[in-house]
Amino acid sequence: MSVSDVCRIGEMVNQLLKVDQHIGDKQKLKEIFGNFREMGGTIRDDQWAKGSSKVNKEMLRNAFSVYPKAWADYLDATSRKLYTLKADRGFFISGAVMANGKRYATKFDNYRENYVSIHMNGVRKTTPFHEIGHYVEFFNSDALKISKDFIAQRTKDENPVALAELFPGFGYNDTEITKKDDFINPYIGKEYTSASEVLSMGLEQIYEPTKFVKSISVDSDGTETRNYAIITDDREYLNLIIGLILMA
Repeated sequence: MSVSDVCRIGEMVNQLLKVDQHIGDKQKLKEIFGNFREMGGTIRDDQWAKGSSKVNKEMLRNAFSVYPKAWADYLDATSRKLYTLKADRGFFISGAVMANGKRYATKFDNYRENYVSIHMNGVRKTTPFHEIGHYVEFFNSDALKISKDFIAQRTKDENPVALAELFPGFGYNDTEITKKDDFINPYIGKEYTSASEVLSMGLEQIYEPTKFVKSISVDSDGTETRNYAIITDDREYLNLIIGLILMA
């Protein structure tokens, strides 16, 4: 399936059931998408790695409960458990790792192959919805390919730029590179070898929406202005994410 196929499906469903009018209404979105696939995933008690954060577990459970059931089922399909610890900055990674992401949690048997980790600060509401997007792209190579193809098509012939250059003072390091296109946030085009921010950022916008900083402009007197955007400002991106929710 191609990017255009996924976007076309998303557009058709949006036109039919007005997804764009229910952004952020998790139960209504669950109902809408439930017309096309089984929704409401569950992570059983035995699928959590021992020592996981109770707060994080509850936040992730809530997110999975309004996502396609197949997404939670990836754990059973691959015989993996989910590990979640408190961390300053949320992230997903294969294997059981410590909260700093730099070392494996070697207390577990087969800590590389039998686990995935989603670490979060336990406070930010957008994080579980975002990080599950990375989890989906990790398990579903077709979804990752669509995301990668989407970026490639949107940023053809565009030169990469450091996120720290676009957003000084936002905490990005010099290795975080993106192709910014006209995305609602340039972070969507961030370059990875085997991941993307396409699905994660889109899910975050649809289920736990906030205004993204699209760009920063500076007036002649040095006054900084932040320019904001939301997913409905980019209809192609909106349609793609709807399509991925239905197909991934």
